[in-house]
Amino acid sequence: MTSSCESGLCVHKDLFPLTEWDIIGTVVLFFVAALANASGIGGGALNVLLLISTFMFQAHFAVALSQAINLGGSFMTMCLKCNKRHPSLDRPLIDFRMVLALQGP
Repeated sequence: MTSSCESGLCVHKDLFPLTEWDIIGTVVLFFVAALANASGIGGGALNVLLLISTFMFQAHFAVALSQAINLGGSFMTMCLKCNKRHPSLDRPLIDFRMVLALQGP
């Protein structure tokens, strides 16, 4: 059982002890998030679906965790590509002028 209700409040299970579903779900979530981030779609809907179905999170917690997963993936992608150069032009791979333009005034 992953959650229980006590005096009208539903409480999610503690992190430890880990069950086999926790380990399987974490591995699947890691690979789904990595593939979604690599393909450029972010994977928010996939993460929410996995968090709700595997870990039995409520929808509003699953959405927040999915956004945190996407933020971490985006940050790591930026860190990995920040020092890369364009393959055929003499400039960085990331167009930092465009990033500044998208930030607004």
